[in-house]
Amino acid sequence: MMQLPRCNNNPSDSRNYDDNEKDSKVRRQTNKRLGRVLMTVGGLVAMGLLISAGQGFSTKNRLRQQQALVLEEEKHHQMELKLKLEVEAEERERHKVALEEKTAVFDKIVREVRTIKGTGVIMETDPKSLEVTGRLKVAARELCKTKYGDYIDQKPYRLAVTIQYQNDQFSQEEQGGHFVIEMAPLSLQPYSVYNFMEVARGHHTDASGSGFHRKAGHVLQATMSSDFAKKPLAFQEYSKDYPHKKRTVGYCGRPSGGGGCWYISTMDNTQNHGPGSQQQKNPHEADANFGKVISGYEVVVPKIRQSMPKEGFLSDRSDWVLITDMTILVPANNDPNDEDNLYVEWKA
Repeated sequence: MMQLPRCNNNPSDSRNYDDNEKDSKVRRQTNKRLGRVLMTVGGLVAMGLLISAGQGFSTKNRLRQQQALVLEEEKHHQMELKLKLEVEAEERERHKVALEEKTAVFDKIVREVRTIKGTGVIMETDPKSLEVTGRLKVAARELCKTKYGDYIDQKPYRLAVTIQYQNDQFSQEEQGGHFVIEMAPLSLQPYSVYNFMEVARGHHTDASGSGFHRKAGHVLQATMSSDFAKKPLAFQEYSKDYPHKKRTVGYCGRPSGGGGCWYISTMDNTQNHGPGSQQQKNPHEADANFGKVISGYEVVVPKIRQSMPKEGFLSDRSDWVLITDMTILVPANNDPNDEDNLYVEWKA
């Protein structure tokens, strides 16, 4: 007899089966959601990694670009600097050639003038002499402008003069003095100005041979030790528009300027050193004037007089008031409306 399977009529078993089915379904759904979450998180992480990598690449790229830009700018700067140096070298060479050419012209005319001067002719009225000295003035003016700078007449060159008193009348703090000479306009006294600029340029800094060595009622006379312009002037350059007034500075001697001899006029010396003075032959001949003291006169002139022990020429150099330095000054700019009127040291 066939035995039929028993039927489970226990309600609790049925509930257990249903619960298990539900739990299994919930677990499956939970796992699916967890899987989706993990996939999403993984995607986000991967995306973040990609973004970070992209940002890193972008930063590195920017750095490379910045470095390339810096290198390019430095290369451009070096090229500009090289070009500037080349231009400056070319300019120096052109200036050197121009200076040599103008010096040669100047020296040639000076020799020509000296030859005429040696004949004894009155150069101030002789047509040939006037023509040649006229050319010398032009050559001196051009040479001076090329060497020391081309400035308008309203801004002439200047010289800062430093002196030293040697006696015990003044304290240690008062042993030194300063004054400033403003040179005559190149339109009036070009040859005289250029000559003394050369004297100043070649002044010996040891000052052993430079100083005020003569005290007279109308002048304080000095001599200069210099490497340049040692000879007297080729002719007595003079302008009625720049006479020997008080505070002017001129060359002493006939012919003027030999050995760097010059003086400060402490009174109006138009009669003493102007046309027809100091000789009988030539009513037109005068000492050459080249500038005037524009600063320090009221202080240094009395002290120089006080320091020098006696009138006349002083043979003992310990009695001199030494000239320890001469500095050439040129305008800071060429603007006639510049109220400051600043000057700077000239550089060769």
